[in-house]
Amino acid sequence: MKDRMVRSLVGIVSIAVIALATVVLLGWRPQLGLDLQGGASVTYKPVGNPSADALDVTKSIIRDRVDSLGVAEPEIRRQGNAIVVELPA
Repeated sequence: MKDRMVRSLVGIVSIAVIALATVVLLGWRPQLGLDLQGGASVTYKPVGNPSADALDVTKSIIRDRVDSLGVAEPEIRRQGNAIVVELPA
């Protein structure tokens, strides 16, 4: 029983080491999100009580301006009455 458990443990550890060596040798790296790779996050909060249509138009204008700069994969969204713009580095 004990010998069988030791062989199982050695097998699992061997598979883990081979998998780790493969990842390191191939140079695979995780895709970092905005919080880890850097970038900018801005929250625009309106003064007063704008309508939902006004916020949608504002979001559209911001998206057009960011897209014209050629920023890769910007995230522009409404969050309640605010507009959140996240730009990767």
